[in-house]
Amino acid sequence: MRGLAVLVAPLAVAACAATPAPATVTERLAGLRVTHPVAWTSVAGPGPVAAGGLAPQFYLANTKLTVTCPPPASGGIFEGCPAPVSTLPAGGVLVTVSDAGNLSEPIPPEVTAGPPTDDWPGPCRSIGGERQITSVLDGVIVSACLRGPGLDASEAAVRVMIASLARAG
Repeated sequence: MRGLAVLVAPLAVAACAATPAPATVTERLAGLRVTHPVAWTSVAGPGPVAAGGLAPQFYLANTKLTVTCPPPASGGIFEGCPAPVSTLPAGGVLVTVSDAGNLSEPIPPEVTAGPPTDDWPGPCRSIGGERQITSVLDGVIVSACLRGPGLDASEAAVRVMIASLARAG
């Protein structure tokens, strides 16, 4: 019986050590409360743009970003902001959170995942993305571009982040 206890204890310790809880942080960004992995950094978006249009409020990413958003030509139509990264690195995650204005959304919010596109709400395929996740909730559009390896784990982290979004009060 004593030998059995010696064998079971190391297995229990190993099982606990093998599944550490992911480290997260909760921030207030652009009037929203959001919880995301510590490995993701937040970068402010360009803010409102002249002539209206969909401009990112903030980005979350596990890679360095360069945010630029040229204004539309005088009287022109706002064409959107370019991706804040030219190529998503392996294992890369880029989340873009934009104000949806009056866009209505289902309750609970619909979250869709699929092959990447370069259509609305922003480029993903052209920066090396392999999966794109979109959601509209509480007047906010979330678009996430993911690159493998680890697509399923990255998607799960994005879904947790989306579920955490709430208006900061």
